[in-house]
Amino acid sequence: MTGLRNGDTVRQADFKNIGTLSIDAQTAALIGFALKARQAVKGFEAVRRSVEKNTVMMVIVDSQLSEKTLKRLQHATWENGVLLVRSEQTKNWEELWGIRDHKILGILSGNLGVAIVRKFKSGV
Repeated sequence: MTGLRNGDTVRQADFKNIGTLSIDAQTAALIGFALKARQAVKGFEAVRRSVEKNTVMMVIVDSQLSEKTLKRLQHATWENGVLLVRSEQTKNWEELWGIRDHKILGILSGNLGVAIVRKFKSGV
């Protein structure tokens, strides 16, 4: 399964067109619960491997992630049809979830993943 359609190439993908995840109290709680339930992976390599195995529903990146890393990650998510979003700039991951050293978070497939993706897509 690929995210490419009608002969498009990855180079034609718009790397600037990434949605922004609004992190309200409910979204923060869902992601925090996913982390405690081990339904999330952290870090570039862990997320990239999970994307390639199609075990991730959504990838969330910190707003401070470098453009080069973002492009590499978007290339992988685009090829595998995984949703990629950027978190709000005003949210500090260490304060929200205790994540200090990582700027990339993958939400695994499952009920929690479905709830978080649904919340993002509803825009509420």
